[in-house]
Amino acid sequence: MRRVPLLVGCIGAASVGIACESIIGVDYADEHLATCDHAEPPGPPSGGDTGNAVSFTSVVYTIDWGDDSDSAGNPRALTIGYDLDDRCTSLFGDPVCEPASWTKAMMVDGPGGINNGIGMLLYDQGAYFGLKPSFLTDSTQQGEQAPPGIIRVSDYSGYTIDGQVTVEWFVPLAPGAKPKWDGNDSWPIRNGTADATSGGGIVSHFVDSQAYVTNYRLVAHLPAGTPMVISNVPFKTVTMIVTADLVPPMQGQWELQNGIVAGVGLQSELFDELGALTASFAGTNDAGMPNSICKNEPALYAKIKTWLCSHADMLRGSGPACDASSFGMGFTARPGKVGAIAPPEPPVMYCPPGDDPAGDTCAAPP
Repeated sequence: MRRVPLLVGCIGAASVGIACESIIGVDYADEHLATCDHAEPPGPPSGGDTGNAVSFTSVVYTIDWGDDSDSAGNPRALTIGYDLDDRCTSLFGDPVCEPASWTKAMMVDGPGGINNGIGMLLYDQGAYFGLKPSFLTDSTQQGEQAPPGIIRVSDYSGYTIDGQVTVEWFVPLAPGAKPKWDGNDSWPIRNGTADATSGGGIVSHFVDSQAYVTNYRLVAHLPAGTPMVISNVPFKTVTMIVTADLVPPMQGQWELQNGIVAGVGLQSELFDELGALTASFAGTNDAGMPNSICKNEPALYAKIKTWLCSHADMLRGSGPACDASSFGMGFTARPGKVGAIAPPEPPVMYCPPGDDPAGDTCAAPP
């Protein structure tokens, strides 16, 4: 769901028949006149398991959060993802929750009820801070940052349908050198997210052994706690869906195209990782300390907190305010290899004692 800051008058306009989309500068043609056609992954095929001959590994290569506008001036983020709450607020359906009242923010879904709070968070980043995250794809391809994830598909028949395949999601680290992206790159795996087997292999902690393929479209529902990497920082999710087109190899390996990673993450996770995330963007200062945004910069922290809390659009607690955010990221992936499990990373103090955003919530204004 989209959080639209300061949409005063939108509810009143609805009472006189003006579409809220037009007030906020979003026009989804005739969607508001029709029954919502919920944006969902394809369902499982009517047939069962058709074999297990194919296994391959794909590394996320391009990252698309929809942080720019389409040709009509609408946020593309609202077209990336799925309807995660079975609501269509762009049709004036009741939202499951609202952002904290002090943010004065409202929400509107994309077409088909698509929810993408994090995509809209990044879309609005330009208005808040004058910075867009478009560099994420380039930084990943250059090896400066870790990909959001690595996907290993096994137990797949290679046919257009398969009622049971296995999908593992691996949590990578930055490789330390520019990858060749030729299928031979070996990616280090974050400690604590996978296990080594007695046979010398690696198995992920995050697996869907009941994934499926419908018309060459892969669908996997990964377990709670599956991390997604954003700018080298792993964010734990509450729910996560991975879908992608399976492209048969003309030569080499299978590939994943037109992919979507969608789901829900807690706002508390954003606060807990805010120090690490802002340090990943800003680097270190002259003293070698992380340039993290902390509570000891009250004006800047207030702006950051407002930005985060204005884009909460999901409810996982008792409410009434939203306490989680949806996300939807488009991707393509290229062949690669799961590397060794990296040693544990030493703890880093990103903020002075008492000034770390970890533990903060949207319950109270900054």
